[in-house]
Amino acid sequence: MAILFRKLPVKLTEDERRTKTDQLVAKIQVRDGLEEDAKGAAADFKSRIKSCDTEIDQLSREIREWKETRDVECFEAVRHDRGVMELIRRDTLDVVEHRPLTRDELQTNLFPIEGGARAAGSESA
Repeated sequence: MAILFRKLPVKLTEDERRTKTDQLVAKIQVRDGLEEDAKGAAADFKSRIKSCDTEIDQLSREIREWKETRDVECFEAVRHDRGVMELIRRDTLDVVEHRPLTRDELQTNLFPIEGGARAAGSESA
């Protein structure tokens, strides 16, 4: 006579039931940890996707508008006739900003000293 094996229900002993309960608790903790990891990974990917979308939007805008914002060398020029200080691009000489002159900037030197500090030192000679 041949011995055959089949999967059939078998009643658990108290020790087997306690062991299965411990295994269940451990497996639930593993799953909970995996869910937390998945949430963290999802948040990370969401953040990375948002960053990518921001760059895509910026590049699209620059291509569509044929321009981008860059650091451009500028200088200030006092316009006493208009009472303003102008900020001028050095590359195109376009005025990009203007503001009213401050009180100090409105004051003009009636007797300018030529040569700066050196000329002032030569007065005592």
